[in-house]
Amino acid sequence: MSPTTVSITSIPSVGATFVDWSIQFLSGQTRHYYAKDDRWIDLVANPIVNDNAHNYKKNHPDGLDQTIKTLEKISQQGGELFTFYPTAIKYNTAYNQLNTDDKTQIIDYIRHDFNKVFELCSQKTKLIFIDSNPEISLYHIKIRRNGAFLLKEGQNGTVEELQQEVDDHFFKESFDHFSSNNKWDIRERRALNFRPYNNAIGGVADVNINFGLPHLWIDSRSLWTLGDQTFNKIMNYIGLSIDPQRFNQWLPIYQQWASRQLKILDFCHEFSHIIDSIVNNWDYQLGDLSFEQEVVIQHYLIYKHNLNLKTWQLEKFPSNTKDLHKLLEANIHSVPVIY
Repeated sequence: MSPTTVSITSIPSVGATFVDWSIQFLSGQTRHYYAKDDRWIDLVANPIVNDNAHNYKKNHPDGLDQTIKTLEKISQQGGELFTFYPTAIKYNTAYNQLNTDDKTQIIDYIRHDFNKVFELCSQKTKLIFIDSNPEISLYHIKIRRNGAFLLKEGQNGTVEELQQEVDDHFFKESFDHFSSNNKWDIRERRALNFRPYNNAIGGVADVNINFGLPHLWIDSRSLWTLGDQTFNKIMNYIGLSIDPQRFNQWLPIYQQWASRQLKILDFCHEFSHIIDSIVNNWDYQLGDLSFEQEVVIQHYLIYKHNLNLKTWQLEKFPSNTKDLHKLLEANIHSVPVIY
């Protein structure tokens, strides 16, 4: 029997690591091939650490060249099941390969390379694409914890360090003219620079993927809410059966993982009502907003309603929209029309 090779990818991150591990776990595997070290390793019983599934050491090539190398390593192995999570080429890799500061050219190159990855995986593997619907764009407003720098090869940074790099690289002119370190000024500057519904910074938003190629398309919202049905669909597509004992062990792990995604997703569902409540002086309890959520609220008030907030010395938004309504004022910033 020829081995089954599965690739799982998405734009942007919406749970492909958990899907990768789940395919291995539900099919009854105890070990899996780890291409980075060119060795077989034990499959973890639970991939969850902090707020993601990164306790599982996945095969994670970025860009076409690394994807080709991963497939070559897999072809030299003996085994029944291989999984990997290919993604877009890193921004700093494209930056160095092109030797240009032209951000549009770099992002176009990343998009083109990802399309090549998708095409290759559709030909060589059972390809699963997890889609992030534009309706949940606000799910992605926070830079991921301890992620990779855009321009520093092989280095990771904190959320604050990564955000500072984005500010310096993409919005230097804005930063130079609005350089206060006060929290309320940082919030307003990012609200002016932010594009939550078209955020291609360092990534591949708006890629024109050829969905005519063979693949299994999964909506991320189904992945997070309909685990039983979604993973039955995935395993049927791959041609593997689910180990009943493993499924019973997997289900509470899935529920733990999915609940964390849904907590973030709630803000996407509530957002329109939040904005309407602020503008119309309605009573709505906001709860404990993250700084990024405050940024996107102020952004939308500015760009959609030509309103701003009197936020001088405001470290944290109040917990009710009626209190934010009291802070409304006319927007004085000159901004492009984007909505």
